[in-house]
Amino acid sequence: MKTVFEYDVALSFAGEDREFVEACAEILRSLNVNVFYDNYEKEILLGKNLYSYLADVYQNRARFAVIFISKAYKEKRWTKHELEYITARKFQQDDEYLLPIKLDVTELNEIPPTTGYLQGDTPLNVAITIAKKLDSHLDIELMLSELRYHLPNYKIAIDGSDVVFACSEEDFYCTYPLGLMMELYKQDLIERAFILPAIVPN
Repeated sequence: MKTVFEYDVALSFAGEDREFVEACAEILRSLNVNVFYDNYEKEILLGKNLYSYLADVYQNRARFAVIFISKAYKEKRWTKHELEYITARKFQQDDEYLLPIKLDVTELNEIPPTTGYLQGDTPLNVAITIAKKLDSHLDIELMLSELRYHLPNYKIAIDGSDVVFACSEEDFYCTYPLGLMMELYKQDLIERAFILPAIVPN
């Protein structure tokens, strides 16, 4: 029977790298990925024995653990604790669990050098790659291509967790959640539910 996890991904990172990680977390959440990220769990973490609680999260309660590797990550006591339980889970199962994201050239002894990783990418591309790991049918570029086909006079791009629509001829600028646009795309509703009702002028 397939295991059902509380979280799709659990993010492990050093506080010095929070800005990058939070941008990834916001985009993942906009794509309906269930993310364990400490700032989303403040009321749950308040008063908890964090040593045992986080050990349980990283070892048992997520489908994947995403590690943001940096010099600060290697040096911090809490990240060493998290990594201990992530690698314990990795040892227990044959399937991929640990997804490394390298923010600099730091190496971790606990991660074999043959492990595939991402490096030197933007939060958007990192988040999309993680989301595709969870759902291989996710294709943001195809969704953008369909929008650009229907709205050729618009500049359409992704900014953080939003899709931006801009048209100087119409003096129009607006943003819509990336998750909403992806859901319309997956249901084949971009034209019927978004373009034809003129949610954006066309």
